[in-house]
Amino acid sequence: MTFVPGIRRRFFGRRFLPRRPWSPRGAFPTRFEIFLHPDGLYHWRLVTARDEVIAESSRGYELKGDCQVAIGLVKLATNDPIWDVGKLDPTKES
Repeated sequence: MTFVPGIRRRFFGRRFLPRRPWSPRGAFPTRFEIFLHPDGLYHWRLVTARDEVIAESSRGYELKGDCQVAIGLVKLATNDPIWDVGKLDPTKES
């Protein structure tokens, strides 16, 4: 185990786990929220500091872990390039 200065660790059994840094609500410009929808499935949404929903999952997930994986994929895509493809031709099929 490597020592990282400034990170307090909690002891769980035989493993030390880093403690998450505390941050006040609204300290970050956006946050992901996972919630249980009335249909019994987990959904996620991306919310701004002003509580405006700017993105949400288009499908539900039976397992909370699957929902967290989907959030991870969205986070990975944030560094992807943006392509301007111009005007879309409505006569072409996608």
